[in-house]
Amino acid sequence: MTTEITRLHGRLADRPSRAEELFPLVAELTRLSGGPPPISDGFVRGWVRGRSSVRRRDARDTLTARLRLDPFLTALVPRLFEAQDAGAVLAQFGWSEPLAALAGEGVLDRAALLDGAVARLLRGDRPGNLRFFRDLLTALAPGDDELAARERDWVRLAADAPTAMADDAQRTLRRLWEARRLAAESLAEASRGVLFRSERRLVCAQLVLLGKAMSRDPKAVSVLLPVTTEAFGHPDAEVQERALGLAARHWRKTDPAARSEMASAAALLGPSLRRRAAEQFGGVAEVPEEEPHEELLPPAPEPARGPRAGDGGRTGRGGRGGVEPRLDAGRRPRVRARAGRPRPARPPGPGGAG
Repeated sequence: MTTEITRLHGRLADRPSRAEELFPLVAELTRLSGGPPPISDGFVRGWVRGRSSVRRRDARDTLTARLRLDPFLTALVPRLFEAQDAGAVLAQFGWSEPLAALAGEGVLDRAALLDGAVARLLRGDRPGNLRFFRDLLTALAPGDDELAARERDWVRLAADAPTAMADDAQRTLRRLWEARRLAAESLAEASRGVLFRSERRLVCAQLVLLGKAMSRDPKAVSVLLPVTTEAFGHPDAEVQERALGLAARHWRKTDPAARSEMASAAALLGPSLRRRAAEQFGGVAEVPEEEPHEELLPPAPEPARGPRAGDGGRTGRGGRGGVEPRLDAGRRPRVRARAGRPRPARPPGPGGAG
């Protein structure tokens, strides 16, 4: 009997859709077989739905309490960060607070939850599948030490993640800088990625952070100021102006090589800002003006000629010699009556037949 149960359990668990739909049956077969629970994507989603949909017996019967006693908890929690579309189901049933509470009790590994959430954000997905992992990070409320240990992850997210997650990463990096836990080199690397983005709000916020960092630590100017030139080529003119103003405020604190690099990068600015940069830095490379656009059209077709002498008879569909009948603008063509067919009589006028 145990062998048959194990065989049926394995067949159902290996089919993700059936494992999700028949979660109560597969869970009971798992209990009877005495083996580990399946870890397929379908079983994980079914487990989340099943534990969330239980009717509460009393006020103490919360999701946190049910998970605390769940025999599958430790085996399936790591799969929450890997199973396809698990994030959307977790967000639907609000699992972020219960998991954070269990981590606070020591039932779950807090570091594993943090690493799993960050890794899932780095993988990317649809916003609906990633919202839960952002909520989990918020619920876990990592401290400065935990954030600093994952500094490289915040740098990557700030540069490449969708806007909402890039905004979270940018605020995390600003928090680390305010706590003096972010080196100038790391801030410069993060700024290169953020200033290359198209979102005006993110770029402007990063320029503000760079300005504060250079004002607080003049020694960091040589590392941070050249990065501001990344915003010289931004499509928004106001962003370009802010970047140029920041560079003009601190450029004398840099060495000649950095100044020359900034002067070369100023060629990316718009014409009016480029003139200001030339007055400030000198030696700004001129961008050649674009040649006027000239549209080349194909030659006009030659007008159709009439039939040559000797070309009698109809040789084409539209008329003699293959020449189509010409339709004058605003005039309907006159139709010649066919031979052997009487022309329709005109209706009599008001005065009778004429």
